[in-house]
Amino acid sequence: MAARYPHLLPRERALWERFLSEHAHEFEWFEYDVRVGEGTPEPIDPADPYQRMKKALLQKRIDVVGLGPGRVLWLFEVKPHLGVTAMGALVTYEVLYRRTFGYGGPIQLALVGATIDWDLQREWEMRGVRIYLYPELA
Repeated sequence: MAARYPHLLPRERALWERFLSEHAHEFEWFEYDVRVGEGTPEPIDPADPYQRMKKALLQKRIDVVGLGPGRVLWLFEVKPHLGVTAMGALVTYEVLYRRTFGYGGPIQLALVGATIDWDLQREWEMRGVRIYLYPELA
């Protein structure tokens, strides 16, 4: 099962699988470990496997991208504790996803975790970020 979610750690996998058990039917598809951004400022030679590997290793990776209700693209960050780092990553991923894929459509940001910073939760929810909490998996 771990290969399905290439860079989710065991606790993150448990959180994601819990989310899926409740919400997978709402989505058309999911894609995992989606690489965005350039990874390196240096131009790479696509024929050089080492340069391609360097770029791939340095690119940012979105935990999960899904196509949800209303054909809205969802970007998910999955972390046991949802704090400033999780939200910062998610906001950055939206910018990089749009730039990398030239996507101009609607994007819904979502966090999946076990615990959350209360002050941040209120702010993120006011800005439309969807938050899924599973405290029993903390």
